[in-house]
Amino acid sequence: GEWLREFQSLAVPPFSRSSTAGEAADFVQEQLRRCTEGGLVSRRLLSRISSFIDEVKQYPDVLDHTIVPMHADFIPSNIIACDGKISVLDFAACRGGPACRDVANFLNALNGVLVNPFFRPAMIERLKSEFLKGYRWDTEEEMGGTFMIFEVREILGRILQLSKRQHGIRSRLMYKRIHLYSVRRLREIIGNLECTARGGVK
Repeated sequence: GEWLREFQSLAVPPFSRSSTAGEAADFVQEQLRRCTEGGLVSRRLLSRISSFIDEVKQYPDVLDHTIVPMHADFIPSNIIACDGKISVLDFAACRGGPACRDVANFLNALNGVLVNPFFRPAMIERLKSEFLKGYRWDTEEEMGGTFMIFEVREILGRILQLSKRQHGIRSRLMYKRIHLYSVRRLREIIGNLECTARGGVK
């Protein structure tokens, strides 16, 4: 968390490409269409998410449009911790973008590990807590609607990706486990999305 905060505080170089919260909202709408066509998530849940995205697109000024250096693939497998020092790998996708994009990516990757029986939930929750503490956030929702848009994008992306990988009994069982967890997480955050929309998206 401390490393990411310091990285994002660097002066933004002239990136050849950047990602914006508005583009993420557009991408989520495309994901919702594909999930609907594939019957991967209930239409009611998808409709609730779509309503929030539509409202965001009507009032784009409520999103966080600050552009910072963004790793764009900030996940545990690209991080090496040794002797109290952190080394981050793979800057190939580095670009400019909202600060919460890398945060959402990292936390979503940790949430995905929860379905693996070899990892204890308490350990994952501690990693998330320590990351947020280092990043100087108290909760995942501090970034408001912008953060949650990116979180929804990551979760829907995982659901769509997994729908193409159902091979063998073990894979089918793992798919069901991850899919159920992902849908449950969507249901948890949709309430926050709607509350944020009523109170003003940050």
